[in-house]
Amino acid sequence: MNNSETIYTRRMKVADLIASDGSLLSILQRLDIKLGFGEATVAEICKKYNISAELFLIICNIYSFRDYVPQIDTLSENDIQSITNYLRASHRYYTTTCFPGIHDCVHNLVKEIDDVSRRLIDKFYDDYDNEVTNHFRYEEEIVFPYIESLTAKDKGDNGKYNIGQFGQNHSNINEKLN
Repeated sequence: MNNSETIYTRRMKVADLIASDGSLLSILQRLDIKLGFGEATVAEICKKYNISAELFLIICNIYSFRDYVPQIDTLSENDIQSITNYLRASHRYYTTTCFPGIHDCVHNLVKEIDDVSRRLIDKFYDDYDNEVTNHFRYEEEIVFPYIESLTAKDKGDNGKYNIGQFGQNHSNINEKLN
């Protein structure tokens, strides 16, 4: 999908964007955009909350359109902090909202099956939960500080870490859940 096929634009009302895909509400929450935007457009809300409209639209389009390929050349160095803030908020959202709900559903689904199957499914989920927790911790403690150090005014020492290591250590946690 190219960008001309998306429906989200700077001039679009945020209310219409949410009406087209209600799951985008979680993005607003993670960007700390409060409800009650009335007739405001994406550009107006982004300006109010000091968020790049380009970044906001990229996130929404990635979230809503499976084949969307962002053109990141529209982003600036200033967007890096917004991206890491968004990812940190996403980690909190998943660990405090999504995973507890999934955990309850898994345990409710397996409560009527035999003990061996229940223990197997519980172990799979618990192992998955630990993997995700470790994945998030790695990003929070290693990757995000490294990325932020690259854009800091005082470049300082970035240590011995490089972003290539992220690719080597980054697992697709969605595949396992699916």
